[in-house]
Amino acid sequence: MHWVTVKCGWCKKEYKKNIYHYLQNQILGHKSFCSQKCLVTSRLRRKTVVCENPKCQKMFERPIGQISHHNYCSHRCAASMTNLSRPRKVRICPNCQKKFFEHRKYCSLICVPKTQPKYSREDLLNKIKRFHKLHKRIPIKKEFYSNWQAYRRIFGSWNKAIQEAGFIPNLERFTHKYLARDGHICDSLSEKIIDNWLTVHHLSHEHGVCYPGQTKFKTDFLVEDKHWIGFPGLRGQLKRYDELYEEKKELTKRLKIKIVEILPTDIFPKNQLDSKLGFLLQ
Repeated sequence: MHWVTVKCGWCKKEYKKNIYHYLQNQILGHKSFCSQKCLVTSRLRRKTVVCENPKCQKMFERPIGQISHHNYCSHRCAASMTNLSRPRKVRICPNCQKKFFEHRKYCSLICVPKTQPKYSREDLLNKIKRFHKLHKRIPIKKEFYSNWQAYRRIFGSWNKAIQEAGFIPNLERFTHKYLARDGHICDSLSEKIIDNWLTVHHLSHEHGVCYPGQTKFKTDFLVEDKHWIGFPGLRGQLKRYDELYEEKKELTKRLKIKIVEILPTDIFPKNQLDSKLGFLLQ
């Protein structure tokens, strides 16, 4: 048997090959390989390359057609190397005069100047006092929604701000009753506002009327013996309240009673009762 020395078509290693097989490969235009591993590797369409980032040097595979002069395993490695080649702009901190290279105005959070608050303690207290003088009552938190964060930051809570302004806050829901103009006792300020609206427009009404044949469920207002008005002020806030609300809704459906609902958003922060109950004046 005759042998010939040839180079591997993949790893370029010299090895002995049967001359008959060598000549046959030459006729067919096939390459010669020193091992089965080199044969399989040569047929792969991907090649193992090393990330050119010196801090990474991770080995990864890439399609042969995508191999370029510079190969990186991720965008992060590519960006870090690109940034190193760019000229770094030296910045000077306007506070401590320290030199730094980051794209910021100040070198650290310590040097960032603290901004002055938009409202002072006295400004916030005066807003509450002016509201009380104009409306003859203390405001609720929803009416000062745009300034709520300022009150919480300076005073700790809304009720503490009310106390510091010289007024008594409503600490719990429905613990304080409100007396309407016509003498009706209301459970909340919103109910009082609705009651007073009906009184001002000379609409005869009753407060807390039971539904026909019922003693458990009541409507908030019955206007001129035919219009049923409800104010679900705690819907979505108390689980038991929501359960009773659904029971009341089923009851009114069986009794074929149409309820006109007044929501808290119809009263605060802007009173919209004129548009909501305007049909009663027709």
